[in-house]
Amino acid sequence: MDERAALRMDPATDPSADSIIAELPPIGLSSLGAASLMDRVDEKFVLPRTELAAFLMRCAPAYRALEVRGRRHARYRTTYFDTADLSFYHEHLTGRLPRRKVRMRLYADSGDAYLEVKRRDNRGRTMKARTAVANDRERALEHLASLPPSLTEGLSADALRAVMTSDFTRVTLVDLGGVERVTIDSGISFSGHGDAAMFPALTCIEVKQARRGPSPALAALRSMRQRPSAFSKYCLGIASVVPGVPAHRFKPLLDRLERIERGHSHGAMP
Repeated sequence: MDERAALRMDPATDPSADSIIAELPPIGLSSLGAASLMDRVDEKFVLPRTELAAFLMRCAPAYRALEVRGRRHARYRTTYFDTADLSFYHEHLTGRLPRRKVRMRLYADSGDAYLEVKRRDNRGRTMKARTAVANDRERALEHLASLPPSLTEGLSADALRAVMTSDFTRVTLVDLGGVERVTIDSGISFSGHGDAAMFPALTCIEVKQARRGPSPALAALRSMRQRPSAFSKYCLGIASVVPGVPAHRFKPLLDRLERIERGHSHGAMP
């Protein structure tokens, strides 16, 4: 990063998160390489959007910002599939491993859509596979059989249905060595079952690595006394829009998110 950009990230200048992201050198999709991380370990953190600039000031010079078609903020829409009795959700609720998610992800700015299956194993690793599909959630599951059997064994497209949709905006940072990704999600909202929920004050940061190792982003979060969270947009969405669904395991997180949102609505830090 050049001297001018570093100066703008001096805490005394009080930059915004967007201005810090705008100053980072770009990286394109074709240069992601190892940082695509379809097989990885990851840690998630939730914090108020008002603290995002402080996080970036601590670590941003160690990263580049993914830029696609001149944009660094990408709009995502994710449709999640589950069984009629929400078996995937209940696997998360009980902490069962291994567990899976099935979703269709739409990159709203380009119109590209993918059917994805994620599997988290009992060693804490996350594996993901995806295939391009049309932006048609009614037919996306027809492509389930084209994904690796190691991820789809036991899944039946006939037993799955769309249960919830999530919208958010993502910024992706890639470390200078090209082996770590940091995703920053904000503007998170959910819809389904005739209900909707919005979390305008929330930021979700996920640090993704091929194997656990030193990370400027993790060091920055720890310096801010942030702890990893069992945050899942899928579980938060289901707990927010499905009436009567059990959510006892997520209560500490839900209480914290409520405090963040309440602080935002009152114009104060939570």
